[in-house]
Amino acid sequence: MEMNNKLILENRKKIIVEELSKSKIKNKHINIIANYNSISFKKYLAINVLKIETHFRPRVLFIPELVVSFFDIIFYLIGFSGLKNRTIGCFQIGILTSLKWTNSQMTLLNYIVRLVALNSFLFSYRVFIIGFRKFLKTNDIDQYNLIDKFSEFYNGNNFHKKQNIQYSEILKSLLNKTISGKDISEINHVVSELNHRKNIKDGKRKEIMKSIDSKINTRLDKIKLLIDKSEDLSSVLILCDKRTNKIVYYNTYGKKNLYSPIIETRRLVGSTLKIALYSAYLEKYNASIDEVFNDKPIQINSNNKIITPRNADNKFRGNVTLEYAFANSINSVAIQVLMKLGVQNFINYLRKSGIQQPLPYSPLLALGAIKLTGQEILGTLSPVLKEGYLCWPVFDNIKNIPINNGEKIISQQTCEKMKKLLKATTVFGTGRLLNKYNNNHVIGKTGTSECNRDLWFIGTINSNLYGLIWLGMNDEKTMISLDDYSVSASRFSVPLWSDLLEVDFSGLN
Repeated sequence: MEMNNKLILENRKKIIVEELSKSKIKNKHINIIANYNSISFKKYLAINVLKIETHFRPRVLFIPELVVSFFDIIFYLIGFSGLKNRTIGCFQIGILTSLKWTNSQMTLLNYIVRLVALNSFLFSYRVFIIGFRKFLKTNDIDQYNLIDKFSEFYNGNNFHKKQNIQYSEILKSLLNKTISGKDISEINHVVSELNHRKNIKDGKRKEIMKSIDSKINTRLDKIKLLIDKSEDLSSVLILCDKRTNKIVYYNTYGKKNLYSPIIETRRLVGSTLKIALYSAYLEKYNASIDEVFNDKPIQINSNNKIITPRNADNKFRGNVTLEYAFANSINSVAIQVLMKLGVQNFINYLRKSGIQQPLPYSPLLALGAIKLTGQEILGTLSPVLKEGYLCWPVFDNIKNIPINNGEKIISQQTCEKMKKLLKATTVFGTGRLLNKYNNNHVIGKTGTSECNRDLWFIGTINSNLYGLIWLGMNDEKTMISLDDYSVSASRFSVPLWSDLLEVDFSGLN
């Protein structure tokens, strides 16, 4: 039976390939393809992809595809669904895929512009070439598996359901009918050159990673001399590419455990949650960062207990601006901000930010009394860095992202205000050690959790790289200082981040 099925599929493939070989493409399209290429293989590949796509999706279906895509936009605007990756035009390229290939922002305006543009043959073809180049740069390839990998890259699951024949098999058969020995030699030369460049880039990446690890391990050894029972101390670094939203490097240092903290387990986030709190507050009230609050002792009721939260230095400063309060992580002001915003409104904002685990209905939420992973806390920073759009950073092996990822949740105006607050932190606030680098791109926020169990710095390295550093005991015990100075993120996490600013990151992403 299995042999018969194989024969049936082989015969189907032969029939399809013969049909495709006889099919004609408009001369003007062939001329555009021929004139636009310096490498003839690209021409053959484009022509045969075009034949396959127009064969399985006749031109008559292009208009319904366009109409359906516009309905997607309407549903998105009224909140029924997210933007769909509909395939459009002669080359049947996904709209979201094309934005990704061209490193374009996943905005509604870009989506609409690209939806229209992909119906132009010339534009669609140019995007196809960009995608092909991107494929070559991101894959270890040779002439034997190039078509298999490209078909999967371009066509998703690499399988045509209707005919039960792999896309790559049809494409290979078509290319074999048109490609010459000279072209094969040319392909081999191009592949060899691309792999050579990739080897150079990989070598540079290894040098950068070695430099990162050396600096963090050196600093961590110094920190261990100042912490009691430091044999249980560990640190985690996560670095993300703002353009692609991918996590480009992460590592765990110090004591290793069965599960890596903040990557595979959640930890208390402390004042890093103030990024989300102040974003929600500025968005709701369009408040000024110069708004004045009174930094004074405050009593709150939490679970029928009266609590008087303190500031990290046990001082109260009287009237301070919102900017000053954020930069210096003043807890009394954060609680006032939350009370004015409303606990439920803040919870709603955290839900929009992708935080889905149970949250306490308590004013203590303002102080970060919840546990999150590194991916989740970086997700709360992403709207500030991505013009208001929620863009969770993605691990290659951890795909959990919120269903509303890509949604605009704060305005551009709020983004600019939050960037000023984050910059203030590194100029005159808890991260002021970083100001010595005189780098306008460096912004961030410190976080010290209850009883000094977790120390964070979340922020940027340069105009494209951002991420976080975390420090803590694997068993979540309190970190105790061996000298007269207290344990804090300012004292330990910020210097770790400071060391990273001395690394040459060109070539990592």
